[in-house]
Amino acid sequence: MSAFGVNPYAQGGWANPHNQYEEGSGSAPIPSIHGALPYLPSGLSGGSEQLITFRFQPHQPTNTILDCVVVGSDSRPRFYISTAEAQDSTPAVTTVKDEGGNLAATIEWQYHPVIQLKTYSNSIPRQFSSQFLPLSSNQSSRTMSLRGKSYQWSRDPERDCVYLHNISYSPREFLGFLSRGSDSAVQLGILPAAVSQGLLDVAALVSVLFYSNRNID
Repeated sequence: MSAFGVNPYAQGGWANPHNQYEEGSGSAPIPSIHGALPYLPSGLSGGSEQLITFRFQPHQPTNTILDCVVVGSDSRPRFYISTAEAQDSTPAVTTVKDEGGNLAATIEWQYHPVIQLKTYSNSIPRQFSSQFLPLSSNQSSRTMSLRGKSYQWSRDPERDCVYLHNISYSPREFLGFLSRGSDSAVQLGILPAAVSQGLLDVAALVSVLFYSNRNID
């Protein structure tokens, strides 16, 4: 089966984050923005303030975002992510807990994954991940609605990353982006304003979905 059939991040032509070479693109690797965090990439609309960086530090020996701790630049843990594998008729479940150990979100890895999030900042009712993050008609981005605002996660194949914008405004407002560090760990760079708006917990959940190497549709 093709990598595009099993990798959620690659659905609709998004590149496989576990494979440096994209199917059908020959042998040339996709350019990376490793080392670009925590600063705003040049040429993007939005503020020029410094981004806050969070690293999804995987546990050994699993070495996956499904079993990791999310730490800030100050090395302070912000989220704990763990996954209980499927047993009998029970699907695998990934849990996201906050720094106090309180349950923040879950992902049930059914044939069509189901997500739910409940935190001080946000409440996302139980629903299919494909409902929460529908793929655009041109298969280049995914949108999400949260507290009356619309957001977009769009793939940049040249920099091998995913950008987050608030598209409730015109022009759209850049809020952050996802990429991999030089050691392949997932990194989230997000503007302080987005954190103060309560988007960090949702961004953590979305990061797990995109880099889980599992289907999310």
